[in-house]
Amino acid sequence: MDLSTTSNHTVLDVKPESISEPKVESKLEAAKLELMSEPKPEPMSFVEESAGPVPVEIAVPPTPSALKGRAEGESLDVLQFSAPIYFVEESEGKLRIDIMRMGSCKGKCSARWETEDGSAEAGFSYHAASGEVNFDDGQHLAAIEVYIIQSDTWAATLEFKLRLSQPGNCELGLFLKMCRVKLIDGDFFPTNKYGDLIKQGSHGIASIPQFSLILEFIKMNFEIRGVRWKTYLTLVLDQMQNLYFYFLLHVTVYFTDVLFADDPKTVSFVPGIETSLLVPHDRAASAVVLAVLYNLPMVVIHVWDYLKIDIDLDGTIRNYLRASLFRKYLNYSESSRELVQASDMQAALMDDVRTASESYSNLLSILRIMGRLLIILAFTLHKNPQSWGILVLMPSLMAGWVWLRGAVYLNACDTNGHLQLQLSKFVHRTCESYVVVAEYMQRPQMNELFAQCLRAATKQGRIPMQQIELNNKYFPKWLGPIFVGVYIVRNAQQVIAKTLSVGTFLATVAILRGIADDFGDIYRVMMDYNVIYGSVVALVKLLNMQTDVRTGKAVNRARRQMSKEERLKASISDGGVVEDAIPIKIVDMSFHHKPAKPLFRDVNLIIPQGASVAVVSSGQAGRATLLRLLGQRLQPLPGGQVFVPTHLRVLHVSTQPVMIAAPLWDNLVFGAKDTPPERVLPILDDMGMELTKDLLMSAGSRKPEAPGMDKAEEEDLGSFQKSFPYSELAKIHLARAFIMSAEVTVLQRPFSHFSSIDEGNKAMLVKLMKQLVRNRGVGLPAESVHRRRPRTLIFTPEESQHAEFADKVWELSECKIKVRDGKEAGGFSRQIT
Repeated sequence: MDLSTTSNHTVLDVKPESISEPKVESKLEAAKLELMSEPKPEPMSFVEESAGPVPVEIAVPPTPSALKGRAEGESLDVLQFSAPIYFVEESEGKLRIDIMRMGSCKGKCSARWETEDGSAEAGFSYHAASGEVNFDDGQHLAAIEVYIIQSDTWAATLEFKLRLSQPGNCELGLFLKMCRVKLIDGDFFPTNKYGDLIKQGSHGIASIPQFSLILEFIKMNFEIRGVRWKTYLTLVLDQMQNLYFYFLLHVTVYFTDVLFADDPKTVSFVPGIETSLLVPHDRAASAVVLAVLYNLPMVVIHVWDYLKIDIDLDGTIRNYLRASLFRKYLNYSESSRELVQASDMQAALMDDVRTASESYSNLLSILRIMGRLLIILAFTLHKNPQSWGILVLMPSLMAGWVWLRGAVYLNACDTNGHLQLQLSKFVHRTCESYVVVAEYMQRPQMNELFAQCLRAATKQGRIPMQQIELNNKYFPKWLGPIFVGVYIVRNAQQVIAKTLSVGTFLATVAILRGIADDFGDIYRVMMDYNVIYGSVVALVKLLNMQTDVRTGKAVNRARRQMSKEERLKASISDGGVVEDAIPIKIVDMSFHHKPAKPLFRDVNLIIPQGASVAVVSSGQAGRATLLRLLGQRLQPLPGGQVFVPTHLRVLHVSTQPVMIAAPLWDNLVFGAKDTPPERVLPILDDMGMELTKDLLMSAGSRKPEAPGMDKAEEEDLGSFQKSFPYSELAKIHLARAFIMSAEVTVLQRPFSHFSSIDEGNKAMLVKLMKQLVRNRGVGLPAESVHRRRPRTLIFTPEESQHAEFADKVWELSECKIKVRDGKEAGGFSRQIT
């Protein structure tokens, strides 16, 4: 390990080394079940609320420590990562990650660190690494480096983790002892060959040649982990069916020319090796041996087809594409999410991925058929060389038919698809406007319009397409009998003259039928590519849409640098933590929704950590937008910045209650999954959530222990959303935020869920908001307060009286923000100067 040190900053150049992935087992379910069987625990003690303003320095409870360099009773320093998430471009080659030390910075301390796989795996996306980070006396920041593996193969935004462990003379941060790293891939999907056209959007993608785009898509599939060796194995073992067909051709010859002939001849199953009766002088025994040989290959073929299911080549490709598309969607920018509806994403995940992935399996099918045709060619040239002309003419006619009819079939498919889409849109619009249809008594008219659309889709789309499909399907069916008839006319005389054996004649007839069937299969596969092309285009569009990861990287790195600069400016009294004195800042912030007029222009504000801010306005002056900017859901225009120190977690809580498709418990602890029940249940009691608590205590609400669930369990995932009233769902929505207790919590209109006369619930909400700020979290124990950072609360009240409890009130008007003290400043935290 090469260790270079400055006065307060260390960079560890750690060479990558393989590590085993640690197992992290959650005891959440066990704790919950244990709580269900025990009496309700005694209430925990919290930091006492003060009737007046709270001092700037929050008292730190003494922690036993007899460590060198520390006064008796002085708390241990806290080591943690400087941010919950880091970003790195694959092309950068390495990432520098900061580890920060908070506290007195007296004496030395250390901790172990190591990488851990996520969707990005060591050895493929990054080099696994581990080591020890050491801090000298007075040092507050150190850095480690992780090396990234560069690749030209496209990948969605992947992630891996880093963890701190084994602290020495220090404690680890409660939350930032683990961080995530997002790997940004700069390649285009499916490959970079047509990157310039893909940049142009739909128009550019449409100009890419159809065959070339599908070919690049197939190449990309070949690079998916596990696909390469599965492909080679499939190509080799699929030829067993072709070898079996080759064997059957020889068996046909053997039956007529050897086994049942008056004068048995010698034939060659393998070129150069002549064979007569398999059991000399015994036709019956030879027939038995032949019967065994006839069936024996079927055992091998059956076993291989069974193993193909387990190898799951198609599933490997589909799962990769679906996981990548889902991951890509979760990283979409706001503009991309506006363009892609949920139904479009669902259709792409389920239908387009399945259809597009068939391009790869279809290619393998074509290669298998080509292998079969080569065997047919070899057999014919060996046994009946004068028939080579037929073998050339049949493929030529099939190729000409495909060239002539392919465009016709594609146009028919496009027409049918367009009409089906119009029908689907009509149904969607009707369902959305059903209330108007019913109120204006227009159900009969809508039924008539739907019938018209249905008839048009049938007569102008589906039926013409099916007729073309039928004619195309019958071409190879006609081609086989025609060529068989020609062959019979041309070669029957040779059989009669005994210059051509009966066995070879019959085998050639079977070959001609087989060639027609094979080319029929190839034709169907080629026509399938017309449908596959549309799905590939849809995936190319969706998987190349703009994401917010590069914006996130720029913001993240700017905030990290500004956090270092602001720490140098911060000053504290003895016993305080410097990082807690770094303010939240709005710097030269401007913003507008295109094409609307500007909402904010050159706004500059400061929020000390641990403060509460109420945002009010007269009319629609951008309160929700401002909170989304503060909650990191939107970014200001270039040149401005909303700065939050990177070691602080930011939680934006929307107005509308949103539940995830998961059990009730998972909804509550969605932002803090390791939260024990003994902390959650008192919060539910404080919020008067009896319905939620009763359901949690029932067996049916337990989190499933295995991914597989029966139908009843699956339906139960969201059953509470249907049975709970709106007020209970709103409380779950808010309780989830209090359970997470992020360092910066942004609440959009939290009081709007309760009526103007519901003073009880409003008082409850004020109480929990106060506790969030004063106790540095809701329901968290006092003994760990020194390990927690101050909580900052920003919210939009419904009534002026709730705004006055805040330390500061921001009044929005005319692109500016006017700041004043709350009339009861200190009601949430402390008086701010």
